[in-house]
Amino acid sequence: MQLAQLLDQSELPKVEVAGLCNDSRRIDKGDCFFAYQGQATNGNNYILDAIEKGAVAVCSDTPQTSSLPVPYIHIPKLQQKQSSLAARFFGHPSRNLHCIGVTGTNGKTSVAYGLAGLLPRTGFAGSLGWGTLPKLCKTNLTTVDAISVQAGLAEFHRQRFHSVAMEVSSHALDQARVADVRFEVAIFTNLTQDHLDYHGSMEAYGECKARLFRFPQLGVGIVNVDDLFGLELVQILKQRSTPCITYGRTQQAMVSWSDVTVTPDGLRGVWYTPQGKLEFVLPIMGEYQIANAAAMLACAEYYEHDLQEVVGQMSRLPSPPGRMELLRHPSGVRAVIDFAHTPDALLNVLKALKGSVEGRLICVFGCGGDRDPT
Repeated sequence: MQLAQLLDQSELPKVEVAGLCNDSRRIDKGDCFFAYQGQATNGNNYILDAIEKGAVAVCSDTPQTSSLPVPYIHIPKLQQKQSSLAARFFGHPSRNLHCIGVTGTNGKTSVAYGLAGLLPRTGFAGSLGWGTLPKLCKTNLTTVDAISVQAGLAEFHRQRFHSVAMEVSSHALDQARVADVRFEVAIFTNLTQDHLDYHGSMEAYGECKARLFRFPQLGVGIVNVDDLFGLELVQILKQRSTPCITYGRTQQAMVSWSDVTVTPDGLRGVWYTPQGKLEFVLPIMGEYQIANAAAMLACAEYYEHDLQEVVGQMSRLPSPPGRMELLRHPSGVRAVIDFAHTPDALLNVLKALKGSVEGRLICVFGCGGDRDPT
């Protein structure tokens, strides 16, 4: 794509842009380098490195102070604008996909991973990686940067995927990494203490989550009404005249459940859905995970799938790696690996496991630091 076309500035010199990059370490020859002040480092400090590695143009959030051998374009608030620039470069791929965004403190991975396994031709994008289950290309973030998001969606479209289930973190919403993704479905799981080192308060954290439910092209919001913040989201959707599917233990929810019993292989119970009463078997540990399954069921209802068939599929649905993942040792010892890293998540995991063991339950908890110090 021509630089002038990418930036919609006809007066720019004729420069062919082969790709976009915001990390000077990953520059390929022909890339346009996006340089801006990030949370941890300033990309403007690496402009010369990027040019040396083959960047043919530089877009920066800082006015130019010295001459360079390539075009330099000052774009204020570049970090917030790179999603729309990347979408233009990759041909607005989300317009050709059913994009499902999943946000919340806990359960994002379980819901998105489950949907990628349930819905036909649906890709996964999240903390475990991007791609087709179970073979995923690894990432180091729940939601990758804005350029990578658009590049990944373009690849899903190229491979003729129908949909993508994407984890959407509060950081991604705050930093506009998904600003130009056309989300059709927004799913909210819950809001509990996390990331206060970044957001400063629960109010600010919640407001970031709420941004997903204000996207202009949103077709439906799917909301956990057992969560108090979920009730606020229902009101936001109502004010915007956006359809809403609610789920929760309460019988007033559109998707609810009851009569749950624990079995050696998981959980049994009854769903109450717009398509009627359905008995279920879920191969999961912990009743708190039923809410994640309910979110998946609500999404399947929105896409007009036969819920009886979906419930049958869910009885064979594998759990995401590292999410209540059960390991059995020949000695009879069982171990469970879980990503729980918030007070609420760890409490739920321990409660779930305590009910399924006789004798001691030992918890080994790693704390890497650099997060909410409480």
